[in-house]
Amino acid sequence: MLIFKRKQIVLVALFIMILVAGYLNWSYKEEMQAIPTMSEDSGIELSKNLGEAQLVNSELENENGENEQAVVVDTGSSNEYFIEARMEKESARSEALEVLREIVDNANSPNETKVEAQKHIIDIARHIDTEAVIENLIKAKGFDDVVVFINQDTVNVVVQSSGLIPSQVAQIMDIVIDQTQISHDKIKIMELK
Repeated sequence: MLIFKRKQIVLVALFIMILVAGYLNWSYKEEMQAIPTMSEDSGIELSKNLGEAQLVNSELENENGENEQAVVVDTGSSNEYFIEARMEKESARSEALEVLREIVDNANSPNETKVEAQKHIIDIARHIDTEAVIENLIKAKGFDDVVVFINQDTVNVVVQSSGLIPSQVAQIMDIVIDQTQISHDKIKIMELK
Protein backbone atom coordinates (compact mmCIF):
# COMPACT_ATOMS: atom_id res chain seq x y z
CA MET A 1 0.00 0.00 0.00
CA LEU A 2 1.34 3.38 -0.96
CA ILE A 3 1.35 6.13 1.56
CA PHE A 4 1.25 9.61 0.07
CA LYS A 5 2.55 12.52 1.95
CA ARG A 6 0.92 15.92 1.84
CA LYS A 7 3.62 17.39 -0.46
CA GLN A 8 3.19 14.60 -2.98
CA ILE A 9 -0.59 15.11 -3.10
CA VAL A 10 -0.12 18.85 -3.61
CA LEU A 11 2.42 18.25 -6.41
CA VAL A 12 0.11 15.79 -8.18
CA ALA A 13 -2.80 18.23 -7.86
CA LEU A 14 -0.70 21.10 -9.26
CA PHE A 15 0.47 18.92 -12.14
CA ILE A 16 -3.14 18.02 -13.02
CA MET A 17 -4.18 21.69 -12.83
CA ILE A 18 -1.32 22.68 -15.14
CA LEU A 19 -2.40 20.02 -17.64
CA VAL A 20 -6.02 21.24 -17.52
CA ALA A 21 -4.93 24.87 -17.94
CA GLY A 22 -2.76 23.91 -20.91
CA TYR A 23 -5.63 22.04 -22.54
CA LEU A 24 -8.05 24.93 -21.99
CA ASN A 25 -5.52 27.38 -23.45
CA TRP A 26 -5.01 25.15 -26.47
CA SER A 27 -8.76 24.71 -27.07
CA TYR A 28 -9.38 28.45 -26.64
CA LYS A 29 -6.62 29.24 -29.13
CA GLU A 30 -8.19 26.81 -31.63
CA GLU A 31 -11.57 28.52 -31.23
CA MET A 32 -10.05 31.96 -31.72
CA GLN A 33 -8.30 30.84 -34.91
CA ALA A 34 -11.59 29.52 -36.26
CA ILE A 35 -13.25 32.96 -35.93
CA PRO A 36 -12.89 34.92 -39.17
CA THR A 37 -11.22 38.29 -38.92
CA MET A 38 -11.98 41.45 -40.88
CA SER A 39 -9.05 40.76 -43.25
CA GLU A 40 -10.42 37.29 -44.01
CA ASP A 41 -13.92 38.69 -44.54
CA SER A 42 -12.74 41.41 -46.92
CA GLY A 43 -12.99 39.04 -49.87
CA ILE A 44 -16.62 38.27 -49.07
CA GLU A 45 -19.09 40.62 -50.68
CA LEU A 46 -21.60 41.84 -48.14
CA SER A 47 -25.12 42.53 -49.36
CA LYS A 48 -25.77 45.38 -46.89
CA ASN A 49 -23.62 47.99 -45.23
CA LEU A 50 -23.63 48.26 -41.48
CA GLY A 51 -26.07 50.95 -40.41
CA GLU A 52 -27.82 51.10 -43.78
CA ALA A 53 -31.48 51.70 -43.09
CA GLN A 54 -34.64 51.32 -45.06
CA LEU A 55 -37.84 53.16 -44.18
CA VAL A 56 -40.90 51.05 -43.49
CA ASN A 57 -44.44 52.33 -43.75
CA SER A 58 -45.65 51.99 -40.18
CA GLU A 59 -47.75 54.89 -39.09
CA LEU A 60 -48.60 55.72 -35.51
CA GLU A 61 -51.33 57.97 -34.32
CA ASN A 62 -50.08 60.55 -31.83
CA GLU A 63 -52.04 62.40 -29.16
CA ASN A 64 -53.33 64.96 -31.68
CA GLY A 65 -54.74 62.27 -33.96
CA GLU A 66 -52.03 62.83 -36.55
CA ASN A 67 -50.24 59.94 -38.24
CA GLU A 68 -46.48 59.80 -38.14
CA GLN A 69 -43.83 57.35 -39.31
CA ALA A 70 -41.54 56.09 -36.59
CA VAL A 71 -40.10 52.73 -37.67
CA VAL A 72 -36.99 52.11 -39.76
CA VAL A 73 -35.68 48.66 -40.68
CA ASP A 74 -32.03 47.76 -41.23
CA THR A 75 -31.24 44.46 -42.82
CA GLY A 76 -27.50 44.61 -42.00
CA SER A 77 -25.77 42.70 -39.23
CA SER A 78 -27.50 43.89 -36.09
CA ASN A 79 -25.10 42.38 -33.56
CA GLU A 80 -22.18 44.19 -35.16
CA TYR A 81 -24.21 47.38 -35.28
CA PHE A 82 -24.98 47.34 -31.56
CA ILE A 83 -21.37 46.61 -30.63
CA GLU A 84 -20.01 49.34 -32.89
CA ALA A 85 -22.68 51.84 -31.89
CA ARG A 86 -21.89 51.41 -28.20
CA MET A 87 -18.16 51.69 -28.83
CA GLU A 88 -18.55 54.82 -30.94
CA LYS A 89 -20.92 56.38 -28.39
CA GLU A 90 -18.47 55.68 -25.56
CA SER A 91 -15.54 57.00 -27.57
CA ALA A 92 -17.31 60.22 -28.52
CA ARG A 93 -18.46 60.81 -24.95
CA SER A 94 -14.99 60.13 -23.56
CA GLU A 95 -13.48 62.67 -25.93
CA ALA A 96 -16.12 65.26 -25.07
CA LEU A 97 -15.67 64.70 -21.34
CA GLU A 98 -11.90 64.99 -21.70
CA VAL A 99 -12.23 68.36 -23.45
CA LEU A 100 -14.71 69.60 -20.85
CA ARG A 101 -12.48 68.48 -17.97
CA GLU A 102 -9.54 70.30 -19.54
CA ILE A 103 -11.62 73.47 -19.61
CA VAL A 104 -12.65 73.03 -15.98
CA ASP A 105 -9.08 72.25 -14.85
CA ASN A 106 -7.47 75.08 -16.83
CA ALA A 107 -6.61 77.97 -14.51
CA ASN A 108 -6.80 80.40 -17.46
CA SER A 109 -10.41 79.51 -18.34
CA PRO A 110 -12.97 82.16 -17.41
CA ASN A 111 -15.34 81.23 -14.59
CA GLU A 112 -18.37 81.40 -16.89
CA THR A 113 -16.75 78.91 -19.24
CA LYS A 114 -15.88 76.60 -16.35
CA VAL A 115 -19.45 76.72 -15.06
CA GLU A 116 -20.82 75.98 -18.54
CA ALA A 117 -18.37 73.07 -18.96
CA GLN A 118 -19.41 71.66 -15.59
CA LYS A 119 -23.07 71.86 -16.65
CA HIS A 120 -22.23 69.94 -19.83
CA ILE A 121 -20.40 67.28 -17.80
CA ILE A 122 -23.46 66.89 -15.59
CA ASP A 123 -25.73 66.70 -18.66
CA ILE A 124 -23.57 63.99 -20.21
CA ALA A 125 -23.60 62.01 -16.97
CA ARG A 126 -27.39 62.37 -16.78
CA HIS A 127 -27.74 61.25 -20.42
CA ILE A 128 -25.56 58.19 -19.79
CA ASP A 129 -27.68 57.20 -16.80
CA THR A 130 -30.99 57.82 -18.58
CA GLU A 131 -29.87 55.88 -21.67
CA ALA A 132 -28.95 52.89 -19.50
CA VAL A 133 -32.32 52.98 -17.73
CA ILE A 134 -34.23 53.22 -21.02
CA GLU A 135 -32.20 50.39 -22.58
CA ASN A 136 -32.85 48.13 -19.57
CA LEU A 137 -36.57 48.90 -19.52
CA ILE A 138 -36.90 48.20 -23.24
CA LYS A 139 -34.97 44.93 -22.89
CA ALA A 140 -37.35 44.02 -20.05
CA LYS A 141 -40.17 44.25 -22.62
CA GLY A 142 -38.60 41.30 -24.45
CA PHE A 143 -36.33 42.91 -27.04
CA ASP A 144 -32.98 41.21 -27.63
CA ASP A 145 -30.86 44.33 -27.88
CA VAL A 146 -31.30 48.08 -27.90
CA VAL A 147 -29.13 51.17 -27.98
CA VAL A 148 -30.35 54.66 -27.06
CA PHE A 149 -28.82 57.98 -28.07
CA ILE A 150 -29.93 61.07 -26.15
CA ASN A 151 -28.94 64.47 -27.49
CA GLN A 152 -30.00 67.88 -26.22
CA ASP A 153 -33.66 67.61 -27.26
CA THR A 154 -33.91 64.39 -29.29
CA VAL A 155 -33.82 60.69 -28.54
CA ASN A 156 -32.95 57.97 -31.04
CA VAL A 157 -33.76 54.37 -30.14
CA VAL A 158 -32.45 51.44 -32.18
CA VAL A 159 -34.12 48.12 -31.32
CA GLN A 160 -33.28 44.62 -32.49
CA SER A 161 -36.54 43.04 -33.58
CA SER A 162 -37.94 40.84 -36.30
CA GLY A 163 -40.83 43.22 -36.84
CA LEU A 164 -42.06 46.03 -34.64
CA ILE A 165 -45.80 46.28 -34.28
CA PRO A 166 -47.49 49.55 -33.34
CA SER A 167 -48.13 48.43 -29.75
CA GLN A 168 -44.40 47.75 -29.26
CA VAL A 169 -43.53 51.14 -30.73
CA ALA A 170 -46.03 52.71 -28.32
CA GLN A 171 -44.44 50.86 -25.38
CA ILE A 172 -40.98 52.09 -26.36
CA MET A 173 -42.33 55.61 -26.87
CA ASP A 174 -43.96 55.57 -23.41
CA ILE A 175 -40.72 54.43 -21.76
CA VAL A 176 -38.69 57.16 -23.48
CA ILE A 177 -41.22 59.90 -22.72
CA ASP A 178 -41.49 58.79 -19.09
CA GLN A 179 -37.72 58.78 -18.57
CA THR A 180 -36.78 61.90 -20.56
CA GLN A 181 -39.88 64.13 -20.60
CA ILE A 182 -39.15 64.74 -24.31
CA SER A 183 -42.16 65.11 -26.60
CA HIS A 184 -43.02 62.21 -28.92
CA ASP A 185 -42.19 64.16 -32.06
CA LYS A 186 -38.54 64.39 -30.98
CA ILE A 187 -38.21 60.60 -30.56
CA LYS A 188 -37.10 58.35 -33.42
CA ILE A 189 -37.48 54.58 -33.12
CA MET A 190 -35.56 52.37 -35.53
CA GLU A 191 -35.58 48.61 -35.95
CA LEU A 192 -32.71 46.32 -36.86
CA LYS A 193 -33.43 42.79 -37.99
